[in-house]
Amino acid sequence: MGATWTLPAALGTTVTAAQLEHRVPCWGYVLQEAPPPLAPARALLAEHGVAPVRAPARQGLGRVAIPPAPCAPSVNRGRARHR
Repeated sequence: MGATWTLPAALGTTVTAAQLEHRVPCWGYVLQEAPPPLAPARALLAEHGVAPVRAPARQGLGRVAIPPAPCAPSVNRGRARHR
């Protein structure tokens, strides 16, 4: 078994690096996200007189225009070249 390192990252995420056993030096990485926050129990909130608040819907970006990629001109203009 090779060496491993686990590093904490932003927002509760962890990054683990492990040395893989291959013919060439190689590393593998595992990114593990933090679990999602727990939703409050509605019955418990109601029991204490707290009304749940719904977060406003997020607005999407709408349509995003992506410009076409520049193309290099064809050298042989579609004709096959044989040598």
